[in-house]
Amino acid sequence: MFRPFDEIRPDRYEEKDLEQVSQVLWAKRDAPVKLDLRNGFVMQNVVEHVEDMREARERQWDGCTGALVDLIEYYIAVADLSDVERRILTLKIKGKKNEEIARDVNARYNKTYNINYISTIYC
Repeated sequence: MFRPFDEIRPDRYEEKDLEQVSQVLWAKRDAPVKLDLRNGFVMQNVVEHVEDMREARERQWDGCTGALVDLIEYYIAVADLSDVERRILTLKIKGKKNEEIARDVNARYNKTYNINYISTIYC
């Protein structure tokens, strides 16, 4: 039923082929992949790839990626985060390890956070 794009010609399809295509296109089904930004696991994975998506946006590889980065940056900007939480998030986006983040935050804000606390507050 499916053919390479350059081989698609209406005269090559029979009515049964067109019916199969219609059934596939109109079938009601749950999408196998969902981007639910309310899900902490999804957000954690999105945040961990923001830098890669920023690069894609800068190179204009994909308009959807740029839109997603804009959305994430908007949510970060309007989030009710303390200075410490914002710093942790910024360092996570930059790909820093929890040990590095704890050292940075503890020195900068005179805290005594350990790596477990950093992991917990981030999730």
